[in-house]
Amino acid sequence: MRIGSCAAAWTLPALLAVFGCKEDTIAPEVPEPAAITIVSGSGQIQGRGRRLHEAVVVRAEGGNAAAMPGVMLTFEPGPNSGEVRPSSILTDSLGQVAVEWTLGDVVGTQTLVVSSAGGNARVVVAATARPGDFDIQLVVDTGFTADQVAAIRAGVERWTAVIVGDLPDHVFPEGRVPFARCADYEELEIAAGGSVDDVRLGMGIERDNEWVFRSANCGRRRLESLLPLLVYIGIGESFLASLDASLEGFTAHAVGHLLGFGYDWGPRLSNRVRDLGEGVDTHFPDPATVAEFDGAGGAIWSGSKVPVENQGEAWLVDHHWRSSAMGDELMGPDYHFGGTADLPLSAVTVQSMATLGYEVDLSMADPYAVRVPDPVAIQVGPVTQLVAVEVFRHDGWIAEVVHKMTPYPEKPR
Repeated sequence: MRIGSCAAAWTLPALLAVFGCKEDTIAPEVPEPAAITIVSGSGQIQGRGRRLHEAVVVRAEGGNAAAMPGVMLTFEPGPNSGEVRPSSILTDSLGQVAVEWTLGDVVGTQTLVVSSAGGNARVVVAATARPGDFDIQLVVDTGFTADQVAAIRAGVERWTAVIVGDLPDHVFPEGRVPFARCADYEELEIAAGGSVDDVRLGMGIERDNEWVFRSANCGRRRLESLLPLLVYIGIGESFLASLDASLEGFTAHAVGHLLGFGYDWGPRLSNRVRDLGEGVDTHFPDPATVAEFDGAGGAIWSGSKVPVENQGEAWLVDHHWRSSAMGDELMGPDYHFGGTADLPLSAVTVQSMATLGYEVDLSMADPYAVRVPDPVAIQVGPVTQLVAVEVFRHDGWIAEVVHKMTPYPEKPR
C-alpha cells in the first residue's frame, strides 16, 4: 500500500476518527482570579421577598488588581436569602458582572456568596430585609461617593422603618420624561413599562449652583390618596461638602417633607402663620398625634397641641414642630443642618404621617421626650444667610422649595 506524500496531510485526530479511536480531551485552562471585589449594591435595605433596587456588581481581579475579563463567577444566596439571576456569568471586558438579587422572606441580614469556578476567590455581599413593605426607590447622581450614597440611603431608611404599609405599584406604560420645573432631573426618568413602588426619590448634584439645595414634588401624585409618587432632592457641590457627617440627617429631614410632613398638612393645620401672621398659636390638632405628644411629656404644654413653628422665616413656619417644644426632634425647624443625623424621629411625627394616609408602625419610632432645648443656630458664617423660595401648586400645596446661601445685605454706614 502506497501512502506517499498524501499521508502527511492526515492529522492524528483524523486518523483516530477513521480507525474508530478517541483522542483524550484536554480541557482548556479556566482563568482563576486572585480576588473578587464588590463594586456596588452591597448594604441595601429592602422589604422581604422584594428585588433590590440596585444590581449587585462585582469585579474579578488578577494578582496585580487588574481586571480579569472572561472569568466565570457563581452567585449563591445564603440560607433564607432569596434568589439571584443569573446564578453564574462570565465577567465582561471590565472584569465586572451584574446580577439581580431578590431577598428572602426572613427579616434581618441576608447574604449572597460570590465565588470563582476554582473556589480560590470569594466575597460575601450583604443586604437587610426590613419587616415593612413601604419602599422608597432611590436613584442617585453618579457624582456621589460610596460613603455619601450610604448616608443618603440610611436617611431614607429612617422613613421606611416607620412607614410600613405597601402602596399599589404605579406603572408608566409609555414611560415618563421629567418636564417643567423637574425637566433636568434625569434621576426621575422612567422607561416604558417601568413602575414606581412606592415612591421614587431622585437625588442629584446641582453643579451650577454651589450653595443651593432644592426639594421638589415632581407633579405626579397617587389619584386614590394624593400621596407623593415622584420626588427630588438636589444639592449644590459646596453645600454637599459642608454637610459632611450630617448628610444622613439632612436627607432624613428633607425626605420627611417630601413624603408630606408639613408640606401637605393643608387644612389639617390650625392658625397658619401664612394666613394670620407671626405669633399665632399654630398647631396640628389631630387627636391621635396629640395623644402621642402628651405621652412624650407634652401633657404639661399650656398652649394648643401639637405646637407648630410660628416664628421666623416663611420656610420655617407652618412646616415644622415648634422649636420651643420639639426643636430637638428630626422634624423641628430647619436651622440645625449641622446636627440632624442624631435627632430622633419620634412617635409624634410618625403618627402625624398616618393622618396623611400612610400605614405606620409606632413601635419603630425613636425614644423621645418633649423638652425645652438649648437654642441651635445654623452654621452659615458671619456674612451669609440662608434664604428660601417656596413654589406652590394651584391648590395651595407646596411643590418645590429652593434654599440658597446668600450674603447679608450691607448695613447702612
